[in-house]
Amino acid sequence: MRLLEVALPGRRPEPCGILLLDPASQQFGLRLRRDWDALTHDDDDLDVLESLEDDLRQKAAELGPAAFLAHLDDTLSNTLRVSEPQSVLLGGFASTLNRLYERHVPATVRAFETHLPLWSVRAAAGSYSERQSAEIEQWIEVPPARA
Repeated sequence: MRLLEVALPGRRPEPCGILLLDPASQQFGLRLRRDWDALTHDDDDLDVLESLEDDLRQKAAELGPAAFLAHLDDTLSNTLRVSEPQSVLLGGFASTLNRLYERHVPATVRAFETHLPLWSVRAAAGSYSERQSAEIEQWIEVPPARA
């Protein structure tokens, strides 16, 4: 597992994504935040950050996952940084990638765009009463294909 950070001028580094490689299967996963406009109001920076995921995926496909991660160590700038590798236990690959992302990368809640509600429902048998209610307990970020 590698944590990707972005350090824009005048700002502290912000976690922006997770890179995950299973060395046994060579399965590679990448998950980046989608709220880039929360980090910058500069249109040029925003354009670059919004195209970052496609660029990284393309380079990983071109070089292969292990060579791609080695390439990142040699080519990233002070603006885009990658952490030292950390070992993690894999459950399911996708669920591990999502768990690491949720743990390390903060994101701005965009209701029904990037996040879906987790509802708390209190119910009792019988007809609806004041004791029964449904409310949003928290917002859960979902991968782009699921929102």
